[in-house]
Amino acid sequence: MGLWSFITLPFRTTINSILLVTSIFFFFIRLSWQITSLTPLFSYIAYVSFTSFILVAIMDPQISRTVAKAIPVQALSFMFCAAMCTMTEVPHYVILMKVAVILYVKLFGILGYWLGWLFMLVDVLNIAASLYLYAENVRIAEVIAQKSSAPQSDRYSLLSLLSRSLTPFYKVASADDLIIYRSVKYYAAEDMVDPSIASMEYEDTDTCDIYSYGTTSSAAALRPVLLHLHGGAWTRGSKDLPTPLLPIFAERGFLVVSANYRLAPQYPQPAGLQDVQIVLKWIRQNIVAYGGDASFVIVAGDSAGGHLAHLASLLSAGDGDGAGAVVQGSILLYPALEVLDEFGTGPRERQNFVDNVCAGNQAAAEKLSLVGHLTAGRQIPPALAFHGQPDSLIPVQATVKFADKAKEVGAEFKLITLPLTQHLYTIFNSPKSIATSELAAEWALNLYSSRKKGQ
Repeated sequence: MGLWSFITLPFRTTINSILLVTSIFFFFIRLSWQITSLTPLFSYIAYVSFTSFILVAIMDPQISRTVAKAIPVQALSFMFCAAMCTMTEVPHYVILMKVAVILYVKLFGILGYWLGWLFMLVDVLNIAASLYLYAENVRIAEVIAQKSSAPQSDRYSLLSLLSRSLTPFYKVASADDLIIYRSVKYYAAEDMVDPSIASMEYEDTDTCDIYSYGTTSSAAALRPVLLHLHGGAWTRGSKDLPTPLLPIFAERGFLVVSANYRLAPQYPQPAGLQDVQIVLKWIRQNIVAYGGDASFVIVAGDSAGGHLAHLASLLSAGDGDGAGAVVQGSILLYPALEVLDEFGTGPRERQNFVDNVCAGNQAAAEKLSLVGHLTAGRQIPPALAFHGQPDSLIPVQATVKFADKAKEVGAEFKLITLPLTQHLYTIFNSPKSIATSELAAEWALNLYSSRKKGQ
């Protein structure tokens, strides 16, 4: 090596290093830029693939049921069903979202890639499928209306069903006339003797909301009462979950009580059932102050709430400790009617109920079984149930078998099955959920009228 080469070696090495580092830097900058420009495409592909899979699952109940059972986390199974419900109950919102997404990704040059065009075509097919689902939702709502004793009523008209379902949440005809008493406490002093209740941390578990449409001026105008129990697999949920059932019942002349109850695993069952019995006792003693008729109470519930609602109804008929108020009937929405029997529950579901809902207490779980309360010779209150045929979480066959068992012992149990209807469908304000709520309210009003005539 010459003297000059020796002297300039450090500089040449440094310059080479700088050039090398700079080259690498710009290489990654360019790569990052390319990846960034492709990110909207990849995101769009993932989005279209997901919605396409959801639509396929909706059309094929076997796929949806298999996927729901294969998901190891129960909360994710609920999310999967909620995604399917979004597509079946409010597809018009899905269509608007898809059109907006297509316009948005177009700004990023997605259509400059052949994959972009391909998946946009798939998305257009998804939009067409969503239009079909909306048409089916309306058709099923009209079928439900035909089961009414007054199908030509304005409340069942196509225009009424469509106009009332255009908003995300149900709006009553006159918002000024809807009175809501929030978070009314239903635990009494004597209830606090129970150690499990006395040791409760401060929370809104022992509260209910009361819906009254208009005002009641005299005792002669006392209204029938609806007690609603939310779903959530006995472990989650609250009275704040949206449903058109509550405002529609209030519009139709009911005083509506929507109650929270203690949830597992913090409060293992039968804590939730005890709360339902306590709130029924509170209704018997206090509801007249709000304009309610304590002699006529309908208990409604969805999913796990349906289980508690019908169990409270059966206990009110004279078995067990009694529910504290005479329940005249129950309205059950995709109910989890049997938790331990062979009525559609697999070994995993049964064991999950015992372990996570009842803290491993097999005896407590058996007391929550409904089939044992279906015995001949008892005055069992009538029930009206709605269940989707492709329900992925609780198969409709479970409710069909329970209905058959109820009829064997002379109980009135009317079941209406709904095609293309998933679990949780009533949390959406759709033509179908509105028609369901209207028919349920009409059934309850007819029951109330017949009871009054018989007095």
